[in-house]
Amino acid sequence: MARGAVLAALFLMGAASAACRDEHVVPSLQAEGWGGVGAATAFEKSALEAVLPGFTVTREMRMSEGMEFPVYSIADEEGQSLALIMEDGAAPGKIGRMIFEDPRVSLHGRVFLGARYGALAAKEPGLEDCLPGVEEASGTVFCADGAAENIRLQFTGDWEGPDGVLPPPGILETWKLSTLVWLAPQR
Repeated sequence: MARGAVLAALFLMGAASAACRDEHVVPSLQAEGWGGVGAATAFEKSALEAVLPGFTVTREMRMSEGMEFPVYSIADEEGQSLALIMEDGAAPGKIGRMIFEDPRVSLHGRVFLGARYGALAAKEPGLEDCLPGVEEASGTVFCADGAAENIRLQFTGDWEGPDGVLPPPGILETWKLSTLVWLAPQR
């Protein structure tokens, strides 16, 4: 019996340790930022590593509309990407935008990727403020977060309508949250 109790205690300690580690490793997105990264954070590898211990920070070059620009990719211990961090064009050297497509990153600890628009709109005030995606984001919908004006929720789904037009409510309610976007508050 003592051996069974010891094994049960070891199992519970391991499960609690893993839960704490996972909870600590992947912070939730807030209006102020994510895991210590916010508008005041320098757009430098050393600054990001200082506020995100345990994560891998990699500088990459990306392309959009024929223009190349630097980003920092933030990955967990297994190398899975959690975030892309971009410089603020209006305030060079500072963080301007963060993009999250990993379901482990939540918004305010209560909104998770994969959630349907209809379910979120019923419990998140202000989510109805939506615009259709344009250019590279065509065919998606961006909605403001009612709790934080600098956070956008990007929804994707099936609809064969024209670009630049929101899907009808009955269609949009079935779309799923695919991306969280944090924007630096206006300086």
